[in-house]
Parts: sequence; C-alpha cells; structure tokens
Amino acid sequence: MKFLFFLLMFCSLVITPKGVSQEWTLRNPLPTNADLEDCYLISPDTGFVCGQYQTILKTTDGGQTWQQKGFAADNTLNGIAFSTRDTGFAVGWYGSILRTSDCGETWQQLPQPFPAYFTDLCDIFFLDSRHGWICGLYHSILRTLDGGVTWDVLSHDMYTEHNYQIIKFLTPDTGFVAGFKYQYDYGALKKTVDGGLTWNEIQIPAEIEIISGLEIINFKELWIASGDQIGSPNGAATRIYHTLDGGLTWMSTDLLYFGPTVTSITFFNAMQ
Repeated sequence: MKFLFFLLMFCSLVITPKGVSQEWTLRNPLPTNADLEDCYLISPDTGFVCGQYQTILKTTDGGQTWQQKGFAADNTLNGIAFSTRDTGFAVGWYGSILRTSDCGETWQQLPQPFPAYFTDLCDIFFLDSRHGWICGLYHSILRTLDGGVTWDVLSHDMYTEHNYQIIKFLTPDTGFVAGFKYQYDYGALKKTVDGGLTWNEIQIPAEIEIISGLEIINFKELWIASGDQIGSPNGAATRIYHTLDGGLTWMSTDLLYFGPTVTSITFFNAMQ
C-alpha cells in the first residue's frame, strides 16, 4: 500500500483518522533535484519513490537514507507499485513501463503499450500478487491478471475527453478511477464493477476542475482531493470532499490553505 510517511515529500495533504498533526523533518538530504511524484512501501523499512528524470529512490531503513536506483532519462515516472516483494513496476511519460524483479535494484523497460508515443501513464495499483491496473491520459486503462507478466489494454482513445490520474480497486471487480475531462475544465470520477472493462461516471461537485487525490474506504465511503486551487482572502486554498453513499451526495471540508497543490490523499488506518 502507499504509505503516508513519504507523501509529504510531494506536497501532499496528510489526514489521519483523528486529524492529529505531526512534525516532519527532511531526511538524507534527498539525493536528487528531481520532482518526486509517487511512493510505495513494501515493509516498514523498505520503500521507493519515483519522479522526474526517471528517478527511482530506495530506502531500506525507513526513510533515513535513500539510494538512487533508476537510470537518468528524459522521462517522468508518475506511479510505482509492487505485486510481490521482489516484483515491481513504475509508469510514466510516453507510455513507459519499467519492471524490477530484484526488489528495485535494477529496472528494465517494457514494450510501449500504445502506438501513440505521447500517451502518458499516471498511476499503477496492485490489489494482490496477480491483479493490477494502470491508468493514464486519453482514457487509458491497462490490466494484468498474472502479476504484471502480461498487460492488456482495456481502453485507449486519443479523441476522448477523459484523462485519468489515479486508479484504485477494492476487489478484482470493483474499482475507481479519477482525473479530469477536457483541458482541466471538469473533474472526473468513475467506477467499474467488471474489473475495468466498462466504467460508469459518478457525479462530483461542479466546482472541481481536476481530482488529484483519491482514497477508498469501502464501497460507499470515498474521499477526493481537488487539484485546483481556490482564491481566498488568505491565499490559495483547496477543499477535500467526502461521500458516504457512493457519490450520491458529497460533503466538503472548510477551505484548507496551502502553498502547493494537493497531490495525494491517504489515510493511516482507514480499514481498521
């Protein structure tokens, strides 16, 4: 699962069940000047972050120190996830998919899944050791049923209005994907009950231009973070939205004030 400890490095919003604030310190200092986009924790000690210039960093001491494992390239890796302790994948610009089979020590480039070179992949999620999904721009959805040995393109349309940035599943059949439509004009949230073959849109508040954070507690309770900022007397602000009925109705937080944009939302003990 994506672990909350690392998310602050991407200017993410952190919410705990009790809303307890915590103090954070910069570690290592970071051995990169690249923007970092995503993280994945295999154990309390071993985790990864990925980002700009095809950066992949690995920690084996709970984030105290980091080692560079990716190789420099004109590419940004937007998502990283593991199907087992040893086998993991990172996805990014130009439809790129990287794979490791030795717990992130080395990475290999997989064949590009789309004929259009500029289809960016934005997120990857594994439910278990076999079931995984990737989402991206132009209605791009990929699925694996064998732990990433093979990937099937479930949808891809260069002329669509839908662009996906986050994908998460509760079961092999039921999952959610979120992002935006048009040119950041309206946020998009969809649900599937057949493993990603078809998707039905969930209505969201009209003021959301892009969904940049998604947390699924159960089939009915979802949280989404708006990636667009709202002007206010106190500066740039954003809102977090919450539904308890699967998206029929939404509640919003008070305005939250941040310098950067909210890029992720995750709960510590969401399933407890």
